[in-house]
Amino acid sequence: FRVSFSRPIDVGVVNLYDAMGIFGESDITLRGATTGDVNGSLVIAADGRSLQFVANGALAIDSYSVVVRSGSDAFQTVTGELLDGNADEEAGDSYNGTFTISEVPTVRLAIPSFARGPGQDVHVPVGSESGIPLVLESDGSVRSLDAIFSFNPELLDVSDIVPAVNLPEFVTFSTEVLEPGRIALRFDATESFPDGGGAPAGQLTIANVMAQVDTAAENGSSALLSLESVVSNSTITVGGSNAVQLVAALGDTSGDGAYSSADSALAARLAMRLDSGLVNYPVVIPSLVADVSGNGTVSMLDAAMIAGVSGGSQGPDSGSASAPRQMLLRHEGSFRRADVIDVSSVLSDVDTKVLAESRDSAASRAQAFADIAAGWAASVAANENSTFSFAEDSDESADSIFVDPGLV
Repeated sequence: FRVSFSRPIDVGVVNLYDAMGIFGESDITLRGATTGDVNGSLVIAADGRSLQFVANGALAIDSYSVVVRSGSDAFQTVTGELLDGNADEEAGDSYNGTFTISEVPTVRLAIPSFARGPGQDVHVPVGSESGIPLVLESDGSVRSLDAIFSFNPELLDVSDIVPAVNLPEFVTFSTEVLEPGRIALRFDATESFPDGGGAPAGQLTIANVMAQVDTAAENGSSALLSLESVVSNSTITVGGSNAVQLVAALGDTSGDGAYSSADSALAARLAMRLDSGLVNYPVVIPSLVADVSGNGTVSMLDAAMIAGVSGGSQGPDSGSASAPRQMLLRHEGSFRRADVIDVSSVLSDVDTKVLAESRDSAASRAQAFADIAAGWAASVAANENSTFSFAEDSDESADSIFVDPGLV
């Protein structure tokens, strides 16, 4: 959703996430009546008069409430006047709104959000060389598709948009530059696909955007990526999508443009749920920067990969991680460091298989050791009649134990 303001807002005090207790509660909340709170990122216009909330994934069918908070630490003008959210001409009121999604499109064209630093090529996922994928999600009926790809040319240099390598020969993909930052796309099948219909149901990458972050882009700046005016089979308007480009090197959680132990420490704080966001990126979902493993969550595996980074065009990779020798235990709000026990003489067949299959990947070994350590801790906790929760769990009881691999 988009929010507009009558006067420029002070963007320096707005946050969605907290870090080290600096920012406090979120200044914008999106909550589904059934689905609960929705995480996402904000892209704020350069003039401070509007912003776009980009959810971290497509919204489900639900009724949603939106709160835009007014306050000296929330939405106010650049001169310090508080937001008048209910338009009663008395400043200090938060805005409250609702909307409903009653159906989701059966056809949708999507593009992922990403974080890369100035001058870096953009490949998603990191280990690939294929650029930024444009993914068609369909019901199997799509024979042709038209769309417009919009981006900020001051932050992203797009050199080409190429058809995906797995498309059949009878599929053509063409582009036309409409103006800087707007490119028209067309996907067209001149024959039926193998099942006799349109593109296979499910997800299909139809093209890849070959791009590089502009060398003059300011670290921490962001822009909206949009796929709009999406039309299927020449007549049917279908779903587009929005994503976020953040100018930040993957793994540079401190935002200083370099890799250091501070980046690893901040990723670890996210993994341990001490922080919900990052100090230098308070309006962007932190996984965009800190999830260097690309598995969808921020864990101590990411902290390990960042700690071992030696550079590279795309930031940390799996070769920079080493198997953890220690882990952190949290119990009733207290932390202690414990050695990952040597279980080589008592490994089960399953554990042995996990380790054997992980030999070729340092990152996989790190995760395997972490899993085994967590399993051991869970069994100990069970014997001591304590409850146990993995790092991914959000609800913790007072006597729960939190386990995640540590760093030495």
